[in-house]
Amino acid sequence: MFYKGILKILILILCANSIQISFAQKVRIIDNKGTLKTIINNKVTTSETAPETALLGDIWFDNTIIDKIKTKIYDGTNWKLVNTKVELLLDLTNSQKLALILPTETSTSEITTPTDGMLLYSSGNNNAYLRSENTWKPIAYNSVKNELIFDGDDDADSSNDNYRYVSLIVNGNWKVIRYNKNDINVEDVATINNNPSQSTQPTSLAVCASLTY
Repeated sequence: MFYKGILKILILILCANSIQISFAQKVRIIDNKGTLKTIINNKVTTSETAPETALLGDIWFDNTIIDKIKTKIYDGTNWKLVNTKVELLLDLTNSQKLALILPTETSTSEITTPTDGMLLYSSGNNNAYLRSENTWKPIAYNSVKNELIFDGDDDADSSNDNYRYVSLIVNGNWKVIRYNKNDINVEDVATINNNPSQSTQPTSLAVCASLTY
């Protein structure tokens, strides 16, 4: 009988240890008010390979590609990727300041399905862009070149006499501004967005006057 009692105690100890291992995330603590609480103490791992022993809610930073670390959470069966669409990386190589590295494309036009709120660096224009109000807006600086000025008086169409046109390239995209000679506060703008058939910069008065503003 004595040995049977010892055997039962050993079995109970083994079961208790098994339960403790299976639910290692749950820890009971006493807060500053003296209340006993149970909290989840998840494990965080950074490695190229998945942790061999994982419990629900554990986090794994997969650094197989060191400059594109993937965040994964264990759902009890598999490791689920939680940042599939995140391309924004934190540069920790600078010892004095921290910088965000934006995803880079040659041009904003390479984003086939843009959505408001996107951030992108254009290596072709050497500028950063924010997608807002269904258009890419530069957030660093504007690169302006190929400025051309036309006076509406210089053609036979009298309806253009009150206007001056400035055609230019801004951050790689053409833009024409129509100024009203009678009111300096009136400016109308034409771009490829409202003139999709005009793919290149307008370089004549006739073309500038025919645009949609």
